[in-house]
Amino acid sequence: MNFFQHQDAARKNTKKLVLLFGLAVGAICAGLYFIFAAVMASQEPGMSLWQPDTFLTVCIGAVVFIGFTSLSKMSSLSAGGSAVCEMMGGRLVSSGAKTAEERRLLNLVEEMSIASGVPVPSVYVIEDESINAFAAGYSQDDAAVAVTTGCMNLLNRDELQGVIGHEFSHILNGDMRINIRLIGILHGILFIGLAGTWAMRMAAYSSMGRSRRNEGGQAALAMMLIGFLLMILGFLGVFFGNVIKARLSRQREYLADASAVQFTRNKTGISGALKKIHAHVHGSAVSHPKASEISHMYFANGLKSGLSGLFATHPPLEERISRLEGAQFDGLDLQEAPPATASSSSQAAFTPAAAGLAAGFAPQTTSITVDADHVAEHVGDPTPEHVEYASALITCVPAELKEAAHLPLDAVALIYVILLDPDETVRTHQLDTLKTEASKAIFNAVERLEKYSLNLDPRARLPLLEMTFPTLRQMTHAQYKEMLAVVEAMIRADGKLSLFEFALHKIIKKRLAAAFERGHKERVRYKNIRSVADDIATVLSGLSFVGHPQNELAQGAFMKGLESFTDSERALMAFRTREACTFNELSRALDRLTEASTDIKMRVIDACAHCSLADGEVSLEEAELLRAFADSMGCPIPPFLPAVA
Repeated sequence: MNFFQHQDAARKNTKKLVLLFGLAVGAICAGLYFIFAAVMASQEPGMSLWQPDTFLTVCIGAVVFIGFTSLSKMSSLSAGGSAVCEMMGGRLVSSGAKTAEERRLLNLVEEMSIASGVPVPSVYVIEDESINAFAAGYSQDDAAVAVTTGCMNLLNRDELQGVIGHEFSHILNGDMRINIRLIGILHGILFIGLAGTWAMRMAAYSSMGRSRRNEGGQAALAMMLIGFLLMILGFLGVFFGNVIKARLSRQREYLADASAVQFTRNKTGISGALKKIHAHVHGSAVSHPKASEISHMYFANGLKSGLSGLFATHPPLEERISRLEGAQFDGLDLQEAPPATASSSSQAAFTPAAAGLAAGFAPQTTSITVDADHVAEHVGDPTPEHVEYASALITCVPAELKEAAHLPLDAVALIYVILLDPDETVRTHQLDTLKTEASKAIFNAVERLEKYSLNLDPRARLPLLEMTFPTLRQMTHAQYKEMLAVVEAMIRADGKLSLFEFALHKIIKKRLAAAFERGHKERVRYKNIRSVADDIATVLSGLSFVGHPQNELAQGAFMKGLESFTDSERALMAFRTREACTFNELSRALDRLTEASTDIKMRVIDACAHCSLADGEVSLEEAELLRAFADSMGCPIPPFLPAVA
């Protein structure tokens, strides 16, 4: 399946989750009713067990109770992946890695992000000796990746890269959203059992006090009985919870393993990680008290073996390794894994294209490889060449700029540095604006970092921008608003707005909306071309003017983009002049297309690719704008690789 099919499959899994949740709630309601009916019948002999009014009351009460506890849990995780990581005691390392192991971890996450076109997630480390990891979040923009200290310290670079690739598969395939919703839904189901435990404790405490006065013993006994029966129902909730987790999780783990191999072209990396888990004295069992709540999200089984194996959320290690290694697999007979050595942190070998970039070839003499017919197919589908390219690109970035991306004040300054125009006159206006609008500390940081950006490869601008976002998510809301105001002032400094500046502004707002715009939600509202025809026409018209300055050439590029649509669909899309393609209109169109179905998004990206390549050539600006437009719709396109002579 491609990216769009995986997104559809994830939405179908959400519907399955709702159905299974409904069945679980129905079973719990029936169980609760019979508990209350049995207690009432014991108080009034001869009373019928079927009492419709009581049944309705119990059902409404149970649904409200379960729904409230589920929604409360979901609300506590509304911040996305970071909230899940912090619930597990995770420590944020994105704001400046201190050890060699942390720097290696950040480097691998950033490489995989740049290679796949996915926003750089926040990175957390959980203090635990087991070997495990997980990715969490509602969307790519609020994603976080967490690894245990055992995973970070015991795996070598290839093995850790395999684990990170596995987690990025969950990010790309839309698994995270259903995983985080599952935490909230199961919390509501399991809370019945917790309520039973609370009732039994209260009854025991009450009976101790009343026994001295020799009164209320029967009420306390009845309460204890109800509490005990609720605990039994709680076990029913655990049963349904495990069934739901197992039903939705196991097959996705095989897919994520295969995707990790596809990303890295190295099956020994992820299989080596699985073998070390098997040999490690602590295995993959996470010791945190809330480990069971996210057991379906781990890289490997996060719970200790036992009855949990009956409904395991992960396939057995032997099966996963056997699928990866095939006939070469000769069973598991391993020793305890030694710590990863410094040599295991070395960079992977580059392909010729990646090695050429690392050597610093002149960007203006480098052609970009783009096949318009296959752009949509490569959405969310990075290759090993993309991973190597990303590694080389990071190597090209000055160390001072990479370090700045991970420091709170410097990350804001770096955003402003990336926005500085190459034209000296415009640049001077922007710096004057910065001196007036930004704080003195940030302006000084801009002056300090500016010199390192002068010879920055243009292809590194967007990746460097992406590297700042995990740090920028730690700002206060007031700091976020101030930064946006300064960005907009810098863009207006020369009295005009370029499409590149528009794209940067759009990316910044989209990446940080999940953290600072609480009303931000991703949903599907438009399911047919007719409902978004005007928006498609606006986006294609705006893109057609990049590389085609004359109206006639731009209109030809626009018509090239429309070729994949039917005659009736093309009739709904009229070419817009340059003046009509205002940035407000482009922004509105992209926002609406973000809420379109995956099928529409795929067709729009295909049309944009053919529009950009109408003249058979693609500039760096066209390629990056195409990726930025797709990204704004939630469809990450891996970098377009330089052509190799």
